[in-house]
Amino acid sequence: MNTQYEHDDKIKMKLSGLVYQQLELALVSEFIIFTIILAILWNNENRVLFLAWYVISEVLNAIRFGIARYYNKKVNNSLIDIQKWISLLMVLAFLGGACYAPIGSLFMPTALSVKQIVIIFCLIGITALANIIYSPIKYLYLFFLFPAYIPHIIWLFFQGETYILLGIAAVIYLLLMMRFSTNINHIITNSVQLQFENLRLIDNLAIKNEKLKQSNLELKEREHAMVLINKINDKLQMCHEIGEAYTIINKTANELFHGWSGGIVIFDQSGQNLQTVTQWGNHQILKDVFCKDDCVAIRNGSIHIVEEFKNNNECHHFSTSKPQKYLCIPLIVSGKVIGILNINDHEGKIKTNNYQQQLAITLSEVVALSVANINLRDNLRQQSLHDPLTGLFNRRYLDETFPIELQRVIRNKSTLSVGMIDLDHFKHFNDTYGHKAGDEVLQFISQLLREYFRGSDFACRYGGDEFIIILIDSSKSFAFQRLQAFQHEVKLAHILFNKNPLPTVTVSIGLAEVPLEGTTLDDILNKADQALYAAKQQGRDRIVI
Repeated sequence: MNTQYEHDDKIKMKLSGLVYQQLELALVSEFIIFTIILAILWNNENRVLFLAWYVISEVLNAIRFGIARYYNKKVNNSLIDIQKWISLLMVLAFLGGACYAPIGSLFMPTALSVKQIVIIFCLIGITALANIIYSPIKYLYLFFLFPAYIPHIIWLFFQGETYILLGIAAVIYLLLMMRFSTNINHIITNSVQLQFENLRLIDNLAIKNEKLKQSNLELKEREHAMVLINKINDKLQMCHEIGEAYTIINKTANELFHGWSGGIVIFDQSGQNLQTVTQWGNHQILKDVFCKDDCVAIRNGSIHIVEEFKNNNECHHFSTSKPQKYLCIPLIVSGKVIGILNINDHEGKIKTNNYQQQLAITLSEVVALSVANINLRDNLRQQSLHDPLTGLFNRRYLDETFPIELQRVIRNKSTLSVGMIDLDHFKHFNDTYGHKAGDEVLQFISQLLREYFRGSDFACRYGGDEFIIILIDSSKSFAFQRLQAFQHEVKLAHILFNKNPLPTVTVSIGLAEVPLEGTTLDDILNKADQALYAAKQQGRDRIVI
């Protein structure tokens, strides 16, 4: 309803503006007309009264001109009470018409003459001009026409004889002017309304066009977001290392949520604490490590959205700088929470919508499944490369790794030593004390191999009670000293099974060197196996080169 009132006021303001603009120009013409009339009727018998009329008319004309000038310069198209200015126009029109009343009656020459005809034509011309000026506002013309022309009509009828016919003609002219004024008002009003309607349509079209542009922009952004989601899904499927996956997630999330910060947090092996594995954005405010109770999303097992940060019932896994807005989305795989995806707005100035939340949920689903798959593949690979009983690398790992080390030795012109270790009389030990006791011995030997040799060296369970130790960048003489010391440690060890001591364990070792005794895995293992066989033949508990 208010919109309709505003629309009507705008139309009235436009029509009033037309009147005031035309009035300013018309009043300049009236100054001239009054001067012409003064010259024509200068010899009027009521000269004093006539001069008084002239002065008053010119003063009123000047006042009307000043008001019109003020409106056109200061008021037009401003937020005003337009009805007051229309009412003022009615007063100005009436005063303007009243100025012409004495001309056609009181000061009219009584005898038919050229002066009389000129005055009549002046009245006809000025009323016709006023029709054009005042018609934009309905009935405004009448406020000028009646006081200007009705006294002249009355004067004509009072003259009698031929003037009565002129009076009738004047009445007809009056009615025609009223009719013309009504038609002109309809034309101008409809034109202004049509103009405003066109402007409204143009504005609506501009608004719709802007909305369409915004919709197209949002559609392109969503299309781009889905392309990024599909790309990250494909890339993560091809990842073999979890670190590589986190790098891809970081880059994609930074592009998906421009202006936001965030990170991925994953449970550690204990299942009680979470570690921040990657962060993006200008405000990397997630703690490196925090307990699971610090996150509301972890506690509830559902998405947690905060539009305005408060200390009560909020997440406490941020550093001293708290974000004003954030989302915590659990990373869930097969009903198990493995971590969270956090997206935060430090300043709280970015507007959020349901689509952004859904996009974050979609990303969390892709991330959760991909991280779980990579970890699963890594665990399966680790299991496939490790002996389940001892935890040492197995023969498959040796087959994959040894050629790489062999190429490095050849390229760097260095050496590498291989020791083949076998437990003495292990079959008899198993038959006497049982396989579980034998497993205890195997686990002890494996632990000693891990602890005694360097981090660059690696040990494998070759099969049964045989082990392989690879000593990187080691000559045969250096390897002999290390293995001899290891052999001594084994002999001194006190191994317990069910809290009971087991007999002393000894080992026999065959030692070979790369590239002196071979440049392939089969060659070097054959040399080491031959040396081991010689150690067995020579009485066991010894090292043979």
